[in-house]
Amino acid sequence: MSRVALAVLMMLTLRCAEAEETAPYLYRIWFTDKNHNTCSTERPEEFLSAKAIERRERQGIGITEEDLPPSEHYITEVLKRGGKAICRSRWLNTVVVASGDARLAAKLKKLPFVKKAEKIYEKEKEKGGYVPNLQYGETDSTCLRNSIYGYSQQAETLNGAYLHSIGYRGQGITIAVLDAGFADADKIPEYIDTARIKGEYDVVNPGGDIYAEHAHGTSVLSIMAAGKRGEFVGCAPEADYILIRTEYFNDEFRQEEDFWVRGAEYADSIGADIINSSLGYSSFDATRRQYAADDRDGNTAVISRGAAAAARKGIAVIVGAGNNGHGGDAPLPFPSDADGILSVGSCNAGKAISVFSSGGYTSDGRIKPEVTAPGENIPVLINGGRLVTASGTSYSAPAVAGLTACLMQALPQYGAKEIIRFVKESADRFTTPAPPYGYGIPDFKKAVQSATASSGATGRTAEQR
Repeated sequence: MSRVALAVLMMLTLRCAEAEETAPYLYRIWFTDKNHNTCSTERPEEFLSAKAIERRERQGIGITEEDLPPSEHYITEVLKRGGKAICRSRWLNTVVVASGDARLAAKLKKLPFVKKAEKIYEKEKEKGGYVPNLQYGETDSTCLRNSIYGYSQQAETLNGAYLHSIGYRGQGITIAVLDAGFADADKIPEYIDTARIKGEYDVVNPGGDIYAEHAHGTSVLSIMAAGKRGEFVGCAPEADYILIRTEYFNDEFRQEEDFWVRGAEYADSIGADIINSSLGYSSFDATRRQYAADDRDGNTAVISRGAAAAARKGIAVIVGAGNNGHGGDAPLPFPSDADGILSVGSCNAGKAISVFSSGGYTSDGRIKPEVTAPGENIPVLINGGRLVTASGTSYSAPAVAGLTACLMQALPQYGAKEIIRFVKESADRFTTPAPPYGYGIPDFKKAVQSATASSGATGRTAEQR
């Protein structure tokens, strides 16, 4: 794959971020249908890459109207009423419009093709912003063991080292990482091979420099992609990566849900096999509208609907379960409530659940998270390639995502849905699942061996294949 210069996808990219900086209001417009569309399900190559089409064909997933972009005719009619489009979604059939008109939603609701028009941002209501408290620790030199993984122990704890030992390190699998930025990820070749980074996309500021933004995504990426033998080796050092910025980081605005869905659609379009995201939302700034407890049904929050749609397209969607805790009324952040995905909680080195790890039941009774992985005092990279430790489900989810890529490489005969099932079935609490552990801690050696045995495969190593 080239460095994301696919001309067929450029028609879907809006470069109107400057409108959001000046307009006091943002509106999300939902359309009733996709009539007057210039694209067709009979010509998917106009909006999906060959790799994306192949992934669907291999898993028996058809191209449907849901995959078509919103009608340009409808969007044009909306923009005639004032404003600029900053983000659109083909799966949700929406467009987000920046405008100075406080009554634009009321005007747009009168259009016959507008299903719903809602104000999602009001500049005058903007607060000081949500500022995450990221704390880093120093790596302990005594932890540098006689191992190819060095400081990192996640692959060994999850028995993913077995997959690596027989040649499965993620080669040929594309992981899209949705995050707040990837500061200096392109400047630390001793840890991260830039040849593995196959593309970048800034949804928040199209055309911007994701490598000049926040380092949170760099930390997440390093858990999967790092390849410095004897010091820091990640869980999928030979996978390919697409880096997508969808998050402001210092604020929580409702349009970030739309940015996330747009990022997931982009990942789908270029043929990603896995989406990893450590972003989660519980409440928002600059809006009256907040989600309620009953909305955690996997089919209400915009971001959760997008995550579920990505899973339907044959992508393994793996997200952090969140850091709201699991006692009392601690809410599950979105999109961890989505159906068909794998949400990942956090445990410590002793495999006890982390106090911060979110867990519970969705409003329709599903267990969250699905699995748990080490997420405390995890070695990660931040600005300039500094190796530190950090804690959170942000760091447990990419370990599972990376090893899932290795499992996909080992089991090419299976689709994403089956791969996720193997991961869950390998977990140590599979027969007695319950929050906050979910199905428990996965065992990737068990996953590949069980799947191989059930399929009657020979179990050859990657080199033998």
